[in-house]
Amino acid sequence: MKVLRLFLASLLLLGVTTLSGCKKEKEEVKVDKRDQYVGTWNYTQTGSMTLYHNGEAVYTVPMDGSGTMSITKSGENDLIIDGVKFTVNGNNLTAPTQSLTDASDGFNYVATITTDNGTLAPNVITINNSITGTWNNSDGDTGNLSGTLTTILTK
Repeated sequence: MKVLRLFLASLLLLGVTTLSGCKKEKEEVKVDKRDQYVGTWNYTQTGSMTLYHNGEAVYTVPMDGSGTMSITKSGENDLIIDGVKFTVNGNNLTAPTQSLTDASDGFNYVATITTDNGTLAPNVITINNSITGTWNNSDGDTGNLSGTLTTILTK
């Protein structure tokens, strides 16, 4: 009987030692870097678009503005900035080419907007776009257009 008690006590001590020696593994908390960009941001835009007719610049339109833009997350790697989907890769932003069709003041524009580069910093987002396309007016004139647009967003 004494041997049985000694055996049970040893078994109990071994069980307590084994259980108390196990550490709980810390759960890995994945931080989504995009969270810091979600919300409403102030923006300023600077740039211009030049209209060409027969190879000569005929008019340059300033494209300056300011206001607010909304940023949300999408999927695993994307941010939606003012309705445009940008893919986040480290501190860089890329976006697919966008089409723009507009008619105003007797002019029709068909253009492509390409994001040349975009960068993310803690309180500043910079997006550089180039614009190329064609135009025509109600008088039958036609030509090409090109320009640049830089958007800087700040919190």
